[in-house]
Order: sequence, then structure tokens, then C-alpha cells
Amino acid sequence: MEDNRAENRPQSGIQTREQEGRTASARGNGQKQRGREYAEAQSRAQGSRYAGVQSRERGSGYTGAQNFAQSRERGGRYTEGQSRERGGGYAGGQSRERGGGYAGGQSRERGGRSTGNQGHVQGREYAGGQNRGQGMPRNRAGMPLSEEEYRRERARRRRERLIRRRRKVLLGLTAAAVILLYGITNLILYGVVSRYPKDVICKNIYIGAVDVSGMSKKEAKAAIEDQLEKDRAKSVSVEFGGKSAKGKLEEFGLRYTGVDKVVDQAMDYGKKGSLWSRFWKLRKTSKKLVLEEKLAIDKEAGAAALSVHSDALTDRAKNATITKKGSKFKIKKEQDGETINAQDFLKKLERHLNDNWNHKEIRVKGKAEKEKAAVTSEDLASVKDELSSFSTDAGSGERVQNLKTGVEKVNGTVLMPGEVFSMEEKTKPYTEENGYVLGGSYEGGRVVESYGGGICQVSTTLYNAVIYAELEIVERYPHSMLVDYVSPSRDAAIAEGLLDFKFKNNYDTPVYINGGIDDSNQLYFEIYGKDTREKGRTIEFESEVLSTEEPGTTYEEDSELPFGQIEAVSGAHTGTEAKLWKIIYQDGEQVSREEFNSSSYQKADTIYAVGTQTDDADAAARVREAIATQDETQIYAAIGGTQ
Repeated sequence: MEDNRAENRPQSGIQTREQEGRTASARGNGQKQRGREYAEAQSRAQGSRYAGVQSRERGSGYTGAQNFAQSRERGGRYTEGQSRERGGGYAGGQSRERGGGYAGGQSRERGGRSTGNQGHVQGREYAGGQNRGQGMPRNRAGMPLSEEEYRRERARRRRERLIRRRRKVLLGLTAAAVILLYGITNLILYGVVSRYPKDVICKNIYIGAVDVSGMSKKEAKAAIEDQLEKDRAKSVSVEFGGKSAKGKLEEFGLRYTGVDKVVDQAMDYGKKGSLWSRFWKLRKTSKKLVLEEKLAIDKEAGAAALSVHSDALTDRAKNATITKKGSKFKIKKEQDGETINAQDFLKKLERHLNDNWNHKEIRVKGKAEKEKAAVTSEDLASVKDELSSFSTDAGSGERVQNLKTGVEKVNGTVLMPGEVFSMEEKTKPYTEENGYVLGGSYEGGRVVESYGGGICQVSTTLYNAVIYAELEIVERYPHSMLVDYVSPSRDAAIAEGLLDFKFKNNYDTPVYINGGIDDSNQLYFEIYGKDTREKGRTIEFESEVLSTEEPGTTYEEDSELPFGQIEAVSGAHTGTEAKLWKIIYQDGEQVSREEFNSSSYQKADTIYAVGTQTDDADAAARVREAIATQDETQIYAAIGGTQ
């Protein structure tokens, strides 16, 4: 074994590649075979291997005089006498494993094995001068450093470590200072922003023209609604063709949109977000801050108002009209015209309202557009048949004037297919300027005087004509108490802003309404059109009273009426539950009977006013006590005993 190693050991510490090549060629295949036999004889446990004179375990390379063309084990590469394994380089008989260098026939096996001149256990070997083991610093050429170089390297590394430590300390101090500064700043900012109450709006904040500073949400909304009422009273000047007509913003349906949103925005200003953002927002409140409200126009109401005011400014289209003279109809041909473009006008008006409006009168110029007549003579040519008629007694007194005014406003109405008629819209407002006088009407369970009193008789008469024409009822209300001009459940009450009577033309052709008060003092309505109902078909309506409640007598004090005087204030009305039946006949035979509507009428007592105006306080007190009992005998006794 020693002889074989002697043969295979290089003659000098370092051989050139050329020498290694010549040695490998000289030995040939025979030498290779002997190396294998030797390796087998000298193999060790746990994966040790030996080839030629040199041994390699777990990454040891084989170089030197014995060269096996090329050999690889676990990533090691051996060519021309050089061997590398896991980062170790071997040249000229030198061997390196995991940081240990081997030269001049020296060999190292993990766990401490040395051959040749010197061996060192645990990863250190020395050969031909000095060689350091595992972990020894090396230069760029892969050679171990000298002692002097090694000392300098260690000093350099110590300096670098010191610099790194100093940098870490400086960085930590800087971070601590920043965190401390941030904390102090946040405490200061929190102290500033927390001074503002959370449940009221900050100072100097306006919503449009309304100063909402210091208000709660509820108060801010109420203030905005108050401003809206003021704005709705402002004028709009409609200008067209050198002329103008004025209306109120209320007519155009002025309203706010997004009130809740803008109030929330005002309340949250400077109270949400980071401390910095809140602080900078609150700084802005040192001056007036305006949050814009959003104003809008109701399109339907606006178009209707514009139509009314543009009548005096434009030559509007004129519908064909129809009148009844005796048994014949006379039709007047339609005329086309021009009007103001509603969409353009309302868009301009809304833009003006939201463009820094100063809450004063607004002037808007109208844009002309051609207008076609909605009803033509051709449409009215189909109106030939009487669909229904109904009448009630007009009575007497001042209220008759209200009946005349109301029926005149309805007379001549042409309702196109699918069109809805509104009695309230057709006859209001119920004012002296619109032709109405004071008349009796129901209010609070008694009869009172009001302008337009009696107009409900007009709507009731029309209602009965409509149901006989079998037009579609859209909206109908009974009176609060029974009326005496029709049977229960055949009435139709109206009250401005509260109750309305509406119906729809469900025919395929126009219907024409003719009405008036005839020479017999009968208030009447006749409805004409094209009757498409089956021949021989007739209808009738029958009122049925389901229950009644008799009225009583109520006494009330009147301190302005002379003492002891008693006057009737309001008449009695029987409480009633009723329904209306619709009965259909075909050729005189009943074919159906169905409930058409139901009505409930409240009871109303006869009300007497008892006078207590006197200088005798004791007498007045005795009468008041008697009135409180509602006993007629005691009331008269209190009055008589005093007199």
C-alpha cells in the first residue's frame, strides 16, 4: 500500500496540467484497474471511497498522478488533474474539501484523516508551508490568506461590525424620536379637534343661504325648510317675444333634493377622518364655508305653470271644439300655434337656481316651438251618441252662484281616449276672484260658510252621469255627512288639496261633457261620444242603507250671545252606513248585480248656542254649569232662575 501511494504521489507539491496529462497517459488502463482494486481493499464504512493514492469522502476530489479521464460524485467535477467538489478547487495535486486546502500529497477525510507529510484532525491541515482548515478566509484566487492578511481582514470586519452597530443605534434613536414627535403632535391635534362638539354643526358653516352653525341635524333641516318656503314665494319672470309674465316658484314645484345628505355633510365636517385632515378642515371654518344645496323643479308642475303663463305671451294652438245646439252638434276646426319649449325653459330655470342664486326674482327667456292642437275636428266627428245624463235640483240662495260657476268650468270638456279628468283641477281655486261666493259646506261635523260652498253638488251630479256612461272611476270620496240632493253612496265630495273626483275615458273615441242649469232650475250633465255598448243593454244603480245612528242635541256656550238666548247653530245628520249596487239588464232582464261602492257618514247632533253675555258673573257661572250637564231642563232652569 505504501508503495502504491509512492507511485501515485506527485513528485512536487504542484504539477502543471501538462505534467498531469503525461502521467495519466503513461499509466493507461492498467493503472486505472489497480486503483479500483486498491479502493475496494481500502474502502471504509459510511460512504468512504478511495481511488488511486488519494481518498475522497463526501465531496473529496481525486487528482494527481492518477487521472481517470473525468469523474463526478455529488456535484464534484474532475478534469486534467483538477478536482472540484461543492465549491472546492484542486489544481496541481492540491485538494480542498469544505474550506480545507490540501497540497503536496496531503489528504483529508471528514472526521480527521491525514496522509502524506502532515495530517490534521477536525478540518485543519498544513503542507509545504502553512495551510488553514475549514472556515479560513481566502483571497480571490482561492488561496489561504497569510497571517498579516488574515489580521487585516479581521480588523476590517470588526470595523464593519462596529459601523453596523452604530447605524442600528442611530436608526433606533431616530425612529424613537419620530414616534415620540408623532405621538406629541397627535395629542396636540386631538386636543384641538376634541374641543368641537359632536352633536352640533361647527361654526361658520352655511347650507346655501342658511347659517347652520351650532345647530343639530333636526334644527338644520327645519331652518332649510323655512328658507325653502321663503324661496317658493319668490317670482319667476317668463320672458318671450319682448313680453313677460310672472309666476311664483311655488307654482313650478320648487323643492330641495338631498337635504339629509347635505345636513349630514355639514354635521360631519371636521369630525371624521384622520386627526390631520380634521384639523385642516376645522382651520377652514375660521371663514365662511358654504355647502351648496341642490334645488330642483318638479317637471310636471313646472310644465303646467309654464303653460298657464305662456298663454299671454304666445299664440297657442287651439283645439277643435264641439257644442250642442238643440239636437245637433256644431264643431269648430282646430288651429296650430306656438308655445314655449317647456323642457328648455325648466332646464334653464333649474340651472339658474343652482348657479349661485341670490334668492331674488329670476328672469328666464323662453324658446319658441310649434304646437299642434291636441283635439282635431276629425276626432270630434265621432261624437254623436248620448252615453248618459243626470240632474239634481239646484235649490236657492247664494250657493246657486257657486253651482253656476262650477258647471260652467266643466261644460264643453272634451276628454280624449285614456285621458283622466280631475274635478278639483278643473274648478279650483275656490276664491272670490275665481267666481265663487260664500256658501254652506261641511267642516268638523257641522255646516259652515266658505267660498265655493255647494261645489260638491256639481261634482256629485257629474259623478252620477259618469257612472251611467260607464266611464272608469279613478278617485271618489263620500261626504263626511249625508247630503239631501242624492241617495246615500251616490255622492262625490271635493275639497281643495284634500279630496278630488277623478275619472278616465275608457272609450276608444273622445267624450264630450255638456252641462248647465236649465229653466227648471235643474243642474244637469250630459255625456256624449260613440256608444259601443251592446244593443239592448241598460244599467241601473241602487242605494242600500246598511245601518243608521240617530243624532242627539248638543248645547254650547256662546259668550258673545246675550244671556239666556238660544240659537240653532247646525242641523242634525243621521249617521249612516251604505253601499251602491250596479245592476245590469239585457233586453229588460237582470243579468248581474254587483257592489259598486260603499260609504260611511258620521252622525252630527243638532247644535244650539246658549248665550252667557251678562254682567252677572254668578248667573253666567250657573248657566255654564248647566251646559256642562247637557241637560235641557237644567239649562232652561238656570236661565229662568236668573231672569
